[in-house]
Amino acid sequence: MKYVLSLLAAAIRYLFHRDFIGFVTGHDFLLAPGRHAFDQHVRSSGQPEVESFEKQFSAMIGSGQAISFAAARMAFYSLLKHLHIGQGDEVILTGFTCAVMPEAVLRAGAIPVYADIDEDTLGTSATSVSQRLSPRTRMIVAQHSFGIPCDIEAIATLAKKKHVFLLEDCAITLGTEIDGTKVGNFGDAAIFSTDHTKPLNTFAGGFLYTCDSALAAEIRQVRDELPGLPAAKLSAMANRIWREARYCRAGAYHRLYLGDRLGSLVGRLHLGRGSTAYLDDDQNPGKAKTYPNPARMAPLMAWLGLEEIRRWPQLVALRCRQMRKFLDFASSHSMTSFLPGRYFDTRVKIVPLRLVWQHHEAEKYREKLSKLIDVDQTWFLAPVIATTSPLEDFAYTRGECPTAEAICTTMINLPASISDNTLEMVFGILADETGE
Repeated sequence: MKYVLSLLAAAIRYLFHRDFIGFVTGHDFLLAPGRHAFDQHVRSSGQPEVESFEKQFSAMIGSGQAISFAAARMAFYSLLKHLHIGQGDEVILTGFTCAVMPEAVLRAGAIPVYADIDEDTLGTSATSVSQRLSPRTRMIVAQHSFGIPCDIEAIATLAKKKHVFLLEDCAITLGTEIDGTKVGNFGDAAIFSTDHTKPLNTFAGGFLYTCDSALAAEIRQVRDELPGLPAAKLSAMANRIWREARYCRAGAYHRLYLGDRLGSLVGRLHLGRGSTAYLDDDQNPGKAKTYPNPARMAPLMAWLGLEEIRRWPQLVALRCRQMRKFLDFASSHSMTSFLPGRYFDTRVKIVPLRLVWQHHEAEKYREKLSKLIDVDQTWFLAPVIATTSPLEDFAYTRGECPTAEAICTTMINLPASISDNTLEMVFGILADETGE
């Protein structure tokens, strides 16, 4: 009953809330040709598009090779298995991560060990990694958060010294550079996500990227032997892609939001049938899989990816422009001390996915911003997110990453792909809150 009342309250609040937006940038280019044309692509997309997407995506990163999977976590799991990382081995993750990462480690039979984050980067702390290393460490996963590069050079030096495989987690960072080198090129390999919440949106998908040609060939051979996603799952994904194309924009997002809330209610009442659009079985350890994991990338997602790559320069320009406006606003309203220090590092060129800052009254800020933004989708309000399982199920111990745990209580996000009009409305809310 409490959830029903919450749903009704949300319906009343957002029914006419036309300025409301979320963090997903939908494929609005699909709308002009229409649903029939989109469905033809759903039926006709083929393997050549996957190969073309891999080549064009890898060229965006550097001189390495990209091998596609149905999700980045599947690339990660495949790499763990290929490197024979399993029973008794330790994999260092970041205590500021998605549940699918430790789930993959646990499913491989290995032990996740959590490094803390650096307050200036919101990514993996080199100091914490050095403290977590042990004779059983087989891999370090260094995470770049929100488009902000972590202290990857120091971590790479440490990994090389200790002869430990270094994987860059670029799931939520794409195109960012340090002294002209793009993230993904500092470690032995990197994973990139093309999930619908990530920098380049194919709804579902991901890559393993590496400059090691032998490793690339071996992982490609592993991938080629994998099954694809079931037809029912792909059909559900196609329907969701179309819905997001229609509604993931100002003036329409409130309809998607309310529809999703209603769908959640139906699920709670066990009235839903059929396959969901999401690869969400990986969010809780031990949950049975309703799709093969790992699996190959669907050709439809590769076709979307090729379209997204064509639009990428415009998207980068928008995100960087909005970050500059945000930094100017923060500077003129005495907010810079709440922002990650890396934003002001002249060595880096950040392509932001989300604009982030911390505040001791973050809950109040999120409540104010909820007039415009779906703050329910804020990252990271816990050291392991996107799960209904307790942290202990992921071998995380409270207090293990104190900096991350403190920042989780102060975190605020803005979409970086926000329109000029909406950004000005956000600035109005923030100016009222700061009193300047």
